[in-house]
Amino acid sequence: MTTPPRRAKASQSPHAEKPPPPQGGRVRERVKSPARGLNLPPGPGKAGEAAADAHVRSLGYKILARNYRTSQGEVDIVALDGDTIAFIEVKTRRASGLAFGAPEESLTRAKQARLIAAAQSYLAASSLSDADWRIDLVAVELDRAGRVTRAELFKGAVGG
Repeated sequence: MTTPPRRAKASQSPHAEKPPPPQGGRVRERVKSPARGLNLPPGPGKAGEAAADAHVRSLGYKILARNYRTSQGEVDIVALDGDTIAFIEVKTRRASGLAFGAPEESLTRAKQARLIAAAQSYLAASSLSDADWRIDLVAVELDRAGRVTRAELFKGAVGG
């Protein structure tokens, strides 16, 4: 006897909210450098992460994971810089948003605490508790058309 397929409840659309992605690191497809005419994903956050990914790769970082999520928070990029694991937070601003300050000025104490907790979670889950690590920040600025005008890396932006 086979079971009939489940049907959505009348109050629930079959196109309702998708389940959240699985926890843990995941790697997205490779991203070319914005300087080479990259068509960036829509939205400043996605565009900033793509630009930051390209920027840190150009500096010799090896990307280990993107958008690593834990119950403590999310790390935008986990990368290897030599023998040091770098947990990279990406902050993006459009030209119109610069009135609220530069991207690197928007990292709150609460976000810093979540980044430290997420980094420690990654290290524990990867059996790398004794590894050298730090939290970096990449500040990305976009013009009104969404093109990258600045991508700057701040090593050790968050103390741990």
